[in-house]
Amino acid sequence: MALLQKDEAICQAFNDREGLALCYRQWGSLERQQKLDGTAKLTAALSIFTELNMPTECEAVGQLLTS
Repeated sequence: MALLQKDEAICQAFNDREGLALCYRQWGSLERQQKLDGTAKLTAALSIFTELNMPTECEAVGQLLTS
C-alpha cells in the first residue's frame, strides 16, 4: 500500500491523470483481493478513464466493480 500511496502522490504532483487512474485501479483491485471494499478507488479510476475517453480501461474497471 505504501508504494501505491507514493505512486498516487507522484501522479498528482505531475498532474498525470492516466497514471493516477491506473494507480487507483490497481489499488482498488488490491483492496478487493484483501476482502476490503475498494469501491472508492475503483470509482475514482472509472471517472478519470471516462474523462480521458479510455473505453477499454473503463470496461476493465466496470468488471472489477461488478465482481
